[in-house]
Amino acid sequence: MSKVEEYIEEARKYLSVAKKEIFEWRRDGRIELGVDGCDKGWLSYNIALKAFLLKKGLSEDELPKTHRGMRYLLKKYGTDEMTKSYKAICYTLHVEGYYDRSPDYEDVNQALKEIEKFIKKIESGR
Repeated sequence: MSKVEEYIEEARKYLSVAKKEIFEWRRDGRIELGVDGCDKGWLSYNIALKAFLLKKGLSEDELPKTHRGMRYLLKKYGTDEMTKSYKAICYTLHVEGYYDRSPDYEDVNQALKEIEKFIKKIESGR
């Protein structure tokens, strides 16, 4: 299995857990599930972004260690749409969902759908 495939598999695993926790939060209202789901969704996205950058030819040593580094590399190797998506998903999952502990279900659900589409794009090579 290639490193890209490993990252995609790991991203899918965390996305699945995120969806499950978000569903459970929506069902019973325990905010800790919503916060945990947002955290895992954000982690899934960052792992998927690393798979994208590896596919672009970067080595693992060149992968970013910071959010600023990720934004820089997305501007360099991605599209304007990817950069905007990164900022929106970061704000929805990482800032509002995790740090502020005030996730909005519809926004979180939309972010998770975008992450899933992004993972599929990486897999298909588009």
